[in-house]
Amino acid sequence: MYHEFEFSEKNVLKKMTSSLSIEGVDSYETAMALTVGLPIGIACKLICDGKVNQRGVLLPIDPEFYTPILNELTHYGMDFVEEEVVI
Repeated sequence: MYHEFEFSEKNVLKKMTSSLSIEGVDSYETAMALTVGLPIGIACKLICDGKVNQRGVLLPIDPEFYTPILNELTHYGMDFVEEEVVI
């Protein structure tokens, strides 16, 4: 996964990239299965443990969701590498 953003900050043009590279373990634990299944499993665990107070159909754009999920994903080798440069 790769994201690239160009933006201006205090009249300085910058570019930020964020990338994630992961390989599957085998034909069962594929990269797709890991990147889709693990975040959902972690979210379910957070709800069951009472660490998420929101209910209903929600988008995962609230820090209450994505911060603990991203933090736990690092234990599985899933970590975004971010880089910012002046262009």
